[in-house]
Amino acid sequence: MLPVTEWAPSEADIIWQKNLLRAVKDEAVWAIPDNGSAFAINQTNKTFDLQIGDPIDETNRRIVAVFEILGYTNITPPKAINRLHAFF
Repeated sequence: MLPVTEWAPSEADIIWQKNLLRAVKDEAVWAIPDNGSAFAINQTNKTFDLQIGDPIDETNRRIVAVFEILGYTNITPPKAINRLHAFF
């Protein structure tokens, strides 16, 4: 599980991410260039996976917060995230 944030998304934040999820194909990877992160999205199973990036980055924690509001489950084992960070 990724760390939680104290931030509370606005309705516009939730709608924005919901619309993004509608626009991407199943098994898509959402890249966030500003912080060098990438989330794999499985829409069929409503899961997400932080594949690249810092799990404590505030942007990532906010994205995760909205994923969870939208009913998605984080499938990233924390050890896998740490292993990926070894490349950066």
